Amino acid sequence: MRRLDYSICERYGIIGGVITCRKMNATEVHDAFHMLSDFLTADEHYLASSQAYGDLGVAGLNNALDLFLEHPELGFVWMAYDENGVAGICVVCYAISTSMGSVMPSYPHLLSNDIPWEVIQPRVNVMAMLNVPYDAQALAHADSLAMQQAEAVARTLVAAGGPKGMETKEVIALIAYLQRLGRDIQLAQDTPGGAR
Repeated sequence: MRRLDYSICERYGIIGGVITCRKMNATEVHDAFHMLSDFLTADEHYLASSQAYGDLGVAGLNNALDLFLEHPELGFVWMAYDENGVAGICVVCYAISTSMGSVMPSYPHLLSNDIPWEVIQPRVNVMAMLNVPYDAQALAHADSLAMQQAEAVARTLVAAGGPKGMETKEVIALIAYLQRLGRDIQLAQDTPGGAR
């Protein structure tokens, strides 16, 4: 459990009180269900993708929450509480497909294979020749930047209860790629005239 004192933010009217964060446990499934169902019924992206992939509704959400409790190796639900109750929620999935009724294969090699650091700089150089925009630092030090990013992702994974010693493994590169993809998509959506 983590406690964060946001007294500075409170002074400026951003947020008040103390927020307590922890992984969802069996007694908190009800809170998680209500917060997630409220979000999913209003989220434009989820509503659009559920038309393509299907929506299992209340039963699907209940099954997903139960799955995280029964199989923590697949991910977890991070809950944030303030003095009024649930203040926020974050779902972290390691290997769950969004397609109806499927669970992704485990891909065990991602946990054991090392990231091939020696190919990162040559790949960035080739991509730069193809006019992919990289800054000067990436063009000169892509491998060391990738190592720094991998260490940061691995620290986040450990802080969330994941395994230690993963900073050199391919799963970290996959997580970093997916995080970047999500940020780029969000940036494009938030930018006037950006792609949707």
